[in-house]
Amino acid sequence: MNFLGRNIQASLDLLLKLDTLDVGEYLLLPRVLGQKVRLAEQADLVFNRDTRALEGTAGFLLVDRPFYSLDQRWAWSAFAQWNARRQRIFRGDSVWQLDSPQGAPVPFIYDFRDLQAEATGTRRFGERLLVDVSAGAFGYDTAASPPKGTLTDEQATWFTATYLPRPERAAGLVARVRVFEPRFVVLKNVDTLELSEDYQLGPLVQASTRWGLPLSFTSAAYLETAASVRYRWYLGGDLLTLQGSLAARFVSGGLPLNRRYVAQLENYSPLFWGGRLVTKVTLDVRQNDLNNPVVFLGGENGLRGAAPQELSGRNYVLGSFEYRARSFELATVYTSITLFYDVGSAFDAEPVLTHTIGLGLRILLPQFNQEVVKINFGLELGGPAPSPSRLVTSEPTPAGLAPDFLNNPP
Repeated sequence: MNFLGRNIQASLDLLLKLDTLDVGEYLLLPRVLGQKVRLAEQADLVFNRDTRALEGTAGFLLVDRPFYSLDQRWAWSAFAQWNARRQRIFRGDSVWQLDSPQGAPVPFIYDFRDLQAEATGTRRFGERLLVDVSAGAFGYDTAASPPKGTLTDEQATWFTATYLPRPERAAGLVARVRVFEPRFVVLKNVDTLELSEDYQLGPLVQASTRWGLPLSFTSAAYLETAASVRYRWYLGGDLLTLQGSLAARFVSGGLPLNRRYVAQLENYSPLFWGGRLVTKVTLDVRQNDLNNPVVFLGGENGLRGAAPQELSGRNYVLGSFEYRARSFELATVYTSITLFYDVGSAFDAEPVLTHTIGLGLRILLPQFNQEVVKINFGLELGGPAPSPSRLVTSEPTPAGLAPDFLNNPP
């Protein structure tokens, strides 16, 4: 942080997984050549842990002029990213073995390539109610396939159709609108312990439309729309947020594809007994999705106390209820204790709830970053396979699922 005294952020990253070691770097320049233009880039090399061979690369490049103040009227952004690697989907400490119609199990392993680019400009209108209108162009190329020579033709056909994202290459135009009330409150001891956090109050309405034209014979022209509505109240020290989103893709001569419905309730109670109650409930439902998504709950991904990736399905419902004690300082390090109860299910048709309880430890080292270290010790009380207590680091809501979709509909 503040590298060379110029507010530059720079990092070298190591990400150790069960199958790979990612080695990468990240750089953020908040002001390029003294202008209000931001540049950020990241590049990662993916090595196989067994063979030590290079197995893929990933990264992004962003150049933009974001909104630095509420009275700013123009902003723009140009973004490109790539991700090319072999993907292995684990359940617990081993690759998920799928039950195929051909009898022999099929390991959930595939080669994945995703290239994306987008450029947009944004104009802001209004004073008491701000309206951001954006327009631009986008393009992408996505492909997924089983590793060559590992499956029979019948297994590969079934695996591709049932579990892998559909290959697609398209380009087109995008338009977005964002409406919100410029009313904020600054709080502490919410998510980042003693660090200040800004919360926008009142309404937030977002909508987007993408018109895509195919660049290959495997896809068709489409119109994709999404909308998200959020309202946040702060009364008597209580912070309550209700939000919901929906999305669909429309193609000629068929039912809407990629239908998705998300609803979430989030509440932070006033401080009492030296802490506060935190409640988060999320429902995420998908229908007729071309990308064949699979959601996992357990271990590090929500539902703390359950076995890693114990539950899987196209949809999920998840509730997290915890009491967070107020943080205390130990030699400039902030620490807090949490008691939690999680209940949820990942499902295709009918949810079967699993219950967990546990104790969590939160640690913040403000000299290094604003990320809070989270360590949880949980015990599963019910569900398909009761398990012994387990120690995990996790979030109460799966990362990259509902929260991102709610705040930034595609």
